[in-house]
Amino acid sequence: MIVHWGLIWRVEKLEQKVDDLMSLLKGGQQLSGGITQQSRPVSQEPAESPFPSIAPRPPSLAPMDNVSVHASSECIDIVPGFRLTFEEADGALNVYQSLYTPYFPFVPVPVTMTANEMHERTPFLLRAILLVTVSQSLSIQKAAQLWFRQQIAQRVVVDQERRLELLQAILVFVAWWVYSSKLTYLLQLAGVIVVDLGLDKSPDSLGSSRLSFVPTAIRKVKGFIREGHAPDDRRAMLGCFYLNSVVGTLFRRTRSLVYTYTPYLTYCCDKLLEIQEYDSDKFLVVLVRIQQLVMRVSDALPSPELNDNAGNSLDAPLHMIMATARNQLDALVQNQPPKVGCNVLLWVHYYGALMRLYEPAIHMRSSGSSSGPLGSIRRTEALWACLQAARDFFTTYTTIPLDIISSMPLVATAYMSFAVVTSSMILLLDDSDWDIHLARKSFDFAAACQSLGDRFREGDQVAQSLGRRQKFEENGKSVLDAYHMKIMWIRHWYISKISTVLPGGTTMDSRPLSSTTAGSTSQPMDVDQHQHQQLPLEDPSLFPPINLDEEFWRAILDNDGPSQWAA
Repeated sequence: MIVHWGLIWRVEKLEQKVDDLMSLLKGGQQLSGGITQQSRPVSQEPAESPFPSIAPRPPSLAPMDNVSVHASSECIDIVPGFRLTFEEADGALNVYQSLYTPYFPFVPVPVTMTANEMHERTPFLLRAILLVTVSQSLSIQKAAQLWFRQQIAQRVVVDQERRLELLQAILVFVAWWVYSSKLTYLLQLAGVIVVDLGLDKSPDSLGSSRLSFVPTAIRKVKGFIREGHAPDDRRAMLGCFYLNSVVGTLFRRTRSLVYTYTPYLTYCCDKLLEIQEYDSDKFLVVLVRIQQLVMRVSDALPSPELNDNAGNSLDAPLHMIMATARNQLDALVQNQPPKVGCNVLLWVHYYGALMRLYEPAIHMRSSGSSSGPLGSIRRTEALWACLQAARDFFTTYTTIPLDIISSMPLVATAYMSFAVVTSSMILLLDDSDWDIHLARKSFDFAAACQSLGDRFREGDQVAQSLGRRQKFEENGKSVLDAYHMKIMWIRHWYISKISTVLPGGTTMDSRPLSSTTAGSTSQPMDVDQHQHQQLPLEDPSLFPPINLDEEFWRAILDNDGPSQWAA
């Protein structure tokens, strides 16, 4: 009985502390305009704290809800020089709903919600959406990026806030901001928020808690049952898994906190399909399930960067893994409703996933006589399937409408860069299991690069004419124009590798890229005169600034620092 009353006394004290925190929260809401239940605040802003021992933030890190306190009630301020009226914000929100969400449906906004309503409920998420949809100058873009990083660092790291709104804002920012390898830490912070909010497991799991240990203590003593995850919770968790797994499987990063397949992922997908709150949820689920397959295959197949045995030959078990995954992937995309099947990003993702499925065959050893003719056939089939997927990927990517190519999320361009380098490697592969000349006849990589580069340039012009947001590199060049330049650089580089004559009329002493050096361009390449006329080399800019490995195709996307791609 003494233990029982002791527990009751402790719970009452804890409840009193929670009430005190809620009182502080209500006081902060009167200053900020209110935070809805959806935001689920965990900790108070130090600038609003009544305790004198806590110093206020610098102006650049002022609480998000107080940013517009000194501005007109009809405007939204983000950084100096970036102010929007609510009418303009409504237009940007409409662009996000119609052009952005269909290709990254993990943070949807109801079509009936206005910017004013969203400013009252989730002001930080609204500002993140405005950042990725509204046209900005280079100076404003730099200031906005710094502001967003400072806000996230202050709120998540310093103040240890854990709110769904912060997670959603990070997903939006990473999906559509200018790609930088430095953004990886934002995905890691997103994973921390997912785990700390308990979104990665069922609410009924032992020890999970949304805010702290207080709900668990109350439940143990009083029998209260915690609320389940809301659909927005599940979408955000799946979006975090999706982005982390794409970065992990394509850039071959180590696992993050949520880069793991669990049955709860499948449960969340099933629940979203069951409630059918948004039509885009069907597309969301198929994206996640494709990525689950890619992740499982990348775990099962050897990787040259992570596995010392990556040079093994393609034996029967590995061939079966590829064949089974291919069947599952085909069945998944073929069973989608027409509205999902007509989304071009589905097919970009599908062909990109096929490339990732068969790409390990490039790094495997030649079958040779030890494994017999069957082993050679298996590897040749895998290499041919990879080549076909790459060819179909380029064809599909060039069908993206020009008016939305600038609105494609990170995943599309990440797979694009993977396709560029995978195609380069397989078309320069010297191996007894591979006919390099037949491969080049089947897939005209130089023509594909020309077509893709032209689409980027035209898409940039269309975005500019429509007043759409243009992303800029550090040097002031638009990102789409930079992609055009980089793709054309790669085209010239590839042609130089299959050409016979160097400047001055000397002959290149070359050979194709062997499977043992498929991750590097240190060896000269073979000659193929059937598709392209000999082209003079532009020395020395046509020699790659870095090796043809994952750093190379990550550099295609990276827009930090000075450009090394000038022709």
